[in-house]
Amino acid sequence: MAPNLDGLGVYVLHGTDDDNVLVDQARLAVNRLQEFHTDFVYHEQPDAGHWWDLSEEAGADCVDWAPMFDFLARHRRPPMEEVRQVRFQTGHLGVSASRHWVHLAMQDRPFAMSRVDVESDPKGGKIHGTTENVKMIGFDVGHLAHGEVRVELDGDDVLCEPTEDLRVWLERDGNWQASSPPDPTQKGPRRAGTFKEAFNHRVQLVVGTQGSAEETAWAWAKARYDAEYLWYQGNATLDVVADTQFDPLSEPDRNVILYGNADTHAHWSELWGDTVRVERGRFAMGDRTLEGNDLGVIAVRPRSGSNFATVGIVSGTGASGLRLTNRRPYLAPGIAYPDVTVFHDSGEGEVVAGAGFFGNDWAVSTGEFVWRR
Repeated sequence: MAPNLDGLGVYVLHGTDDDNVLVDQARLAVNRLQEFHTDFVYHEQPDAGHWWDLSEEAGADCVDWAPMFDFLARHRRPPMEEVRQVRFQTGHLGVSASRHWVHLAMQDRPFAMSRVDVESDPKGGKIHGTTENVKMIGFDVGHLAHGEVRVELDGDDVLCEPTEDLRVWLERDGNWQASSPPDPTQKGPRRAGTFKEAFNHRVQLVVGTQGSAEETAWAWAKARYDAEYLWYQGNATLDVVADTQFDPLSEPDRNVILYGNADTHAHWSELWGDTVRVERGRFAMGDRTLEGNDLGVIAVRPRSGSNFATVGIVSGTGASGLRLTNRRPYLAPGIAYPDVTVFHDSGEGEVVAGAGFFGNDWAVSTGEFVWRR
């Protein structure tokens, strides 16, 4: 992702004695910047830790560093009409999907790197360039000549009529062609997938209380653990509520995570549906059915009625399967799980039974899954 910093001023500030984020991390970043960047400053503050304030002025030098603000005062992000060329790459549209007048709306293959290298000709009303792993793309064209916009992309020549908000959209199905704006029910920047995305949008953790005493106790403990983990790690305060206290019709644009399965959670069917079925003794998805009480499942799906909210599940086919999710570090930095992951106890320890991604239409049949069992 480092090349996306090209054209932007960068100031790197770090204390040499930082024991939270070691100064080696800043040095790695600077070494990478030196390979291509020409406008960055690096300052190491000797004998300074993670949080430091050396001056008598009120505040903290580590966040109020005068040379850094002097640097920022001499830099600006260029307005769209000044940018002629855009080079951009990303692996996750839910994290980063746009730069200047370019907007990636859909990938061919989820979470493989997508790349764009395009130029605009404002007087000629033209955009041309190349893409990689991009299925749908949009361009702001308010800075181009009015009327139809000619887009030459990957060898295809397409005439596009701008929308009212002065954008053009193209979709590739073999060749690039003009398209309508993105369908919000499809995967895209607002709802791209991976399980961790379920913790966005003021998520509510909803505990299934319809099972056995053991299953209910597990659900409460796991939901509280996740809430306290984020409280400690990110100062987040999450709602943890019982399924009997939760109204599935209220606040439909909030994310929800269900703890339990179809037999233990009162709102399972209306919030989760049956695309991925998890019940006592059985997991089913598409043409795949797994039997047993030792299967743990974490997964994410769109929330019905919302254009961006999701529903996640922390689930299992029995008490032993539910416990398999206990040590999954899905909230830890640098850890990622796809749209669906199924674990099972092999007798020699827990292993991944299957994992993968839904297609851009959130269907199993258009997705990519790998199964060991």
